[in-house]
Amino acid sequence: MISAPSRGLASEVDAHLYPVLTVSSYPNYRHAAAIGQAWLDSQPGDVILIEFQASDYSGEFRTGPGEFAAHSVWLVIRNAVLNNRIVVEAGGNGNCNTEAQGNIDWWWNNWEGRNGPAGAIIVGAGTKDTNHARWTGTPVSVVGSAYGKHVDVQGWGTGVVTLGGNGDAWPSEGNPAFGDPDQKYTKTFGGTSAAAAQVAAACACLQSLSERILCRRLTPSEMREVLVENSQGLSSGAALTWYAPVGHDHLPPAFPDLYAAIEYLQGMPSNCAANFRRGDVNNDGILNIADAVTILGYLFGGQEAPPCMEAADVHDDGQVNIADGVDLLGYFFSGGEPPSAPFPDCGPLPPQSSNLGCFESICAQ
Repeated sequence: MISAPSRGLASEVDAHLYPVLTVSSYPNYRHAAAIGQAWLDSQPGDVILIEFQASDYSGEFRTGPGEFAAHSVWLVIRNAVLNNRIVVEAGGNGNCNTEAQGNIDWWWNNWEGRNGPAGAIIVGAGTKDTNHARWTGTPVSVVGSAYGKHVDVQGWGTGVVTLGGNGDAWPSEGNPAFGDPDQKYTKTFGGTSAAAAQVAAACACLQSLSERILCRRLTPSEMREVLVENSQGLSSGAALTWYAPVGHDHLPPAFPDLYAAIEYLQGMPSNCAANFRRGDVNNDGILNIADAVTILGYLFGGQEAPPCMEAADVHDDGQVNIADGVDLLGYFFSGGEPPSAPFPDCGPLPPQSSNLGCFESICAQ
């Protein structure tokens, strides 16, 4: 659902699994240790997805966000966030009211060292229609998405098909793939677990976009801001079904809108190099055949992206493709059109350019 070689919500993500229950730890769960290891193995800006829930403190036998499992879990999430990891946390499927007094008292227990939620992006589950009503299961009195103002965003809690599970979606008996565990699809993955996976994938996409547009990664607070400010709106009737009891004044946005987020990112502080030279793709200060080879190696040879993608966009059409390499060779050897501005000297990004990003440029030295 999150990643595949060329498909999934965030394709080509480098995904790692950190189980909370292992053969060596059974029957004891290792929630904090698993999150802590994910934090230590990751880099600032990486996304950590938490897919477990815990009993809340409302006194009503509800289950909510995983950080309720223990102070140690809350603490490791807090430290991961403080060290700029983007932590996405399933809100839980037990009708948890995050504003219940018992939950507030636990979160703001200064005696035990807590001063609020740990800082993860807490995800609720909504319906897949345009109402984005709160997802509930069976029985409704027991199974349903967490709610309240400490739920930041939502994703679909139903209508999700993904790899794994018992193969109830595909393949059917008689299909040659039947029985192959690597080809099973399930349609029973849902609730806040499915919703959190969708939001984590959105975070990975946004981080990739931020690297290109802003030449840096978003911080946890910025990621929450982008998600909340750029989400598909809720219908007027959603307030009647998203919250129970009626009367809460905070509605989490619907699923993040990545198209709106791209435009939003354009207005955020950038670390991109102020000046560059179009066509100097390998950033060595010299325009020659090596620059065209760098473009082709990036497109077809699995090489890393050039340090200044704008320099590789030879004719400033908002994309880097084979035409850029061919046109650069044409300029060198057959009198073709020169690269677009800034060229031949270093200069700033023209106002009409799409801003593909420029992490590093020799022009800035």
